[in-house]
Amino acid sequence: MPRLTKAQTRKALAKELALELYNLDVVAGDHCAIIGQATEEQVAEAYARGAVGRRSFGSMPPPDQMQAAIALAERDLEVVASTLKERMDAVASAMFLAQVKMMLGAKNDFELVKEVSALRVALHDKRFANHPPPHQLPPATIPTPAAQDLEPDYPELLPASTLRSMDFRNATRLPLKRVDINKYRRNPDPLLNASQFFVSKKSGNFYKVSSIVCTPEGKLFYLTFADEGSAGMCYTSEDFFELLSDSCKVQI
Repeated sequence: MPRLTKAQTRKALAKELALELYNLDVVAGDHCAIIGQATEEQVAEAYARGAVGRRSFGSMPPPDQMQAAIALAERDLEVVASTLKERMDAVASAMFLAQVKMMLGAKNDFELVKEVSALRVALHDKRFANHPPPHQLPPATIPTPAAQDLEPDYPELLPASTLRSMDFRNATRLPLKRVDINKYRRNPDPLLNASQFFVSKKSGNFYKVSSIVCTPEGKLFYLTFADEGSAGMCYTSEDFFELLSDSCKVQI
């Protein structure tokens, strides 16, 4: 097997590191979307309960405390967050890990830092190109999977039913197998069943499919996330099944 050149190795490292940082950005952003809906009193209460606490945020811990800080941050991201404190901890930890991974991965190679940063921005640009800034529609009937006459500029949000994470506190989580996901690819209609709920393994956010819209470019999936209001957010088919493949089914 031929060896990679130094340039090829560097390029692969930059892409791998940029993807890791991007994924941490997404996790932090998902939690921030919910934290942003909290009142000042709720945020103050979360801080009083120790939110962020021992977590390094905006600065690096001493070298002899680095591994303990990394372990704490990684544990935070493994928690299926259901409280404001847990979400605040997860945001601080995701941002801390992004700092650490860049520092340890680039190792003072400022040209590599620039390459990684550019790739990281490109990943975000691609994501937001698929999901333009949201705008809220007035109350209306949610389109059915058979709808074919939508305007070319498809809405980012559609009205839907509100979900609350507290309703899933005692829910059972069931693994989704590849065969299950392939069935949904072939026929996504069962996803609209009122009892179909899912939870992201990465962010811990609960969600359901509130509507599926057929367009000339393919299907659009509108997802409602727990604690994020009564609106379904638009996902392309590719983005939806990427999320679903890293989710569990939830049984209440």
